Amino acid sequence: MRKMAYLIIISLPALLVNCDKKAIELPVKQFRNYTIRQELPLHERVAPAPKVVLDFWMEADGRKDYTPYMPNVREMADIRKSLEMLPPLHKKVMKERLIGIYFINNFLGSGGADWVADGKKNLYFYLVINPRLLMMKDLSEMLTWRERSCFIDDGDVRISVNCGSGVNQMTYVMLHEGAHIVDYACRITPYVEKELMDFYPESRGETGFVKGIWKSINEPVGRHDFRKDVTFYGFNKGPRIKSSDAPSVYRGLAGSPFVSLYGSQNWAEDLADFVTFYHITEKMKIPYVISVVVKGKEIINYRPMDNPEVNKRFWLMDRFYENKP
Repeated sequence: MRKMAYLIIISLPALLVNCDKKAIELPVKQFRNYTIRQELPLHERVAPAPKVVLDFWMEADGRKDYTPYMPNVREMADIRKSLEMLPPLHKKVMKERLIGIYFINNFLGSGGADWVADGKKNLYFYLVINPRLLMMKDLSEMLTWRERSCFIDDGDVRISVNCGSGVNQMTYVMLHEGAHIVDYACRITPYVEKELMDFYPESRGETGFVKGIWKSINEPVGRHDFRKDVTFYGFNKGPRIKSSDAPSVYRGLAGSPFVSLYGSQNWAEDLADFVTFYHITEKMKIPYVISVVVKGKEIINYRPMDNPEVNKRFWLMDRFYENKP
């Protein structure tokens, strides 16, 4: 969940900072500036953000107040639990390629994943996460916060996401950010960064996940493009949609193959949210319901995973459970 890179997440901030310099030449992208310990379980890779990461993201975001945060014992238990329940492909890729998980105070948005190259065309990854998420009550609160950030509150409309009560919000974070890592490692959606396309020229064409859905990284085929002015977390001069218009926005979502407004922004977020909500609903049996209440009356009660257009893409999730790229 990030404001840059694929518009909202992952790694394109590298292309927006030091524009006279190739992304691959930035210190934050160079594997020699990190240490990876593949023998460690994933939860033990939570560590203070190294200076190279802090400096990079502060410059990218125009901030001076980013500092490392280390979770306490209770928070670490939630993080460990969320990592242990990941799909097999997440676990396999992250075991081999995850350098670290870094919580950063005052981080804009919720979090992000970024790639690092070792000079031999091998990619490794790290996660950055806003510790604010650790202080939320549960998954429903976190997703409701995210959803409402898309709209200008006019007082008469209440938008909420229900995933039951007591479900750890880090479940979503690790599923979603881990999916971005798997996407990069296994090239489930096409690369858009020039350096990566040069490394892997076979990745230039469309993939099965985007075929028939996306024309380009952030442009779906016309019949699926209902997304005018969709933004999150105040990025891109948002929010730009009045909450009174929320019912029509969600009716547009219901006519699309996307599982969320967030996923409708670009093909990288489409994949990350699709895998996440597939796992939450189909494997963990947790509900996922979007509700819009206007003046006390529920106008929208939408279960995205029951949408036939969404169901048609379920088979694309099989590879995440086969334990192989």
